Amino acid sequence: MKNEIIPEYGYLSLNHVGEQLCGDSVAVVQPDENTQILVLADGMGSGVKANILSTLTATMMSTMLARNVAFDDCVETILSTLPVCKEREANYCTFTAISVSGGRHAEIYNYDNPEPFLIRGGKSQPLYFLTGEVAGKQIDRAALEVEPGDCIVMMSDGCIHAGVGVTLNYGWELPQIMNFMQANFRKDASAKNLATLLVDRCNALYEDKPGDDTSCAVVRIRERRQVNIMFGPPSKPRDDEKACSLFFGLEGKHIVCGGVTATVAARYLGKEIIPDNARGYSNDGKQLDENGDPLAEGAVPPTDIAAPAEDCEKEAYSPFDYAFVRYLRETVAPNYGGEWEHCVPVVWIVGLEDDPPDILAWGEFRVFNYRLEGDTFHFVSGGNHPGLMRLRETNGTFSVVSFDPVLNGSEYTPSAKRIFGRYYDSWNHAVSDGRWFE
Repeated sequence: MKNEIIPEYGYLSLNHVGEQLCGDSVAVVQPDENTQILVLADGMGSGVKANILSTLTATMMSTMLARNVAFDDCVETILSTLPVCKEREANYCTFTAISVSGGRHAEIYNYDNPEPFLIRGGKSQPLYFLTGEVAGKQIDRAALEVEPGDCIVMMSDGCIHAGVGVTLNYGWELPQIMNFMQANFRKDASAKNLATLLVDRCNALYEDKPGDDTSCAVVRIRERRQVNIMFGPPSKPRDDEKACSLFFGLEGKHIVCGGVTATVAARYLGKEIIPDNARGYSNDGKQLDENGDPLAEGAVPPTDIAAPAEDCEKEAYSPFDYAFVRYLRETVAPNYGGEWEHCVPVVWIVGLEDDPPDILAWGEFRVFNYRLEGDTFHFVSGGNHPGLMRLRETNGTFSVVSFDPVLNGSEYTPSAKRIFGRYYDSWNHAVSDGRWFE
């Protein structure tokens, strides 16, 4: 059963001036209908190295929490996996993780990020944290029962450093940020609106030249709102009435996309289509009548929903992560036979190290090739390819320049130990536990 109270997430980041990649990363996962997890990570420094640290931390933390791995085990695993910077001899990455279950109970873990705070009833207030030690690190923990209208604000230290030596002498302290958010809070503002509000203010204090990666993530508790979208009429005209009956029988708002579909819907409802470009719909937007839900001509075209796989992947992955996906799809997948059309790469990184000008990545790499028949994907071929990939960055684009795979047969274990080295145990644990690849 779905909860009527749900968390809404919104976040925004600014890159350090002159950097193409952000050193902060945010990961959001929903392991089931009633649980949502968000992790905001801030890698040491800025640029490529910080991006790798934060991406790895946010991805691993959110994935393990979603699999009900104990938080202490999550921290220990991440600390043993993060690459060590050869310059600073450290693998430092701060994080804030929040898990909301049942739309009512929230648990927050914070490690060296500015302390998250709560906005309730339009008033900013601190959260009550307890501090404990995990793997030698001081971790703050808080738990609370949330209410509709509550907002939990999290941020990286780029927010409290905003304006240092530029517009402010000592930066923007947390109490000032809390006062700013309270003064500008609107109960109808979305989580993304609130995160943007704070980040935009930080950017102004930096005078559009951020001296640090700056991120804000907001979790807003609200009532569930249902929106139903219909695009494209039934393939057979005799099914028009049945399709419309099912669609308009659903609770919530109804959005009809496309001229032909709008005509079918209008005929079913007995309403007139009234063109109204002034309402801001894309192209020649239409509306059923002054009391009707919106029609949108071209607002949700099928090409946007069923976009090419490569375009979807570019949107879903960071430039660093996409290098693995592209290599597996273009170099590894074609080695498999069978008549397949679509390749789904799976990447699990267990170790990263900086080896200028390259980045070394140890991991489990898999490809699954499918053939589409009707609306069903059928598995055709694929396999696993654990090993070491060497990546190189050129003008913000990463590419795999070499791959040292684990050998098959009797050489499998010896070659795995040789290639993975100190990461062998982490890799062996990952591949032995099938939950990581579900």
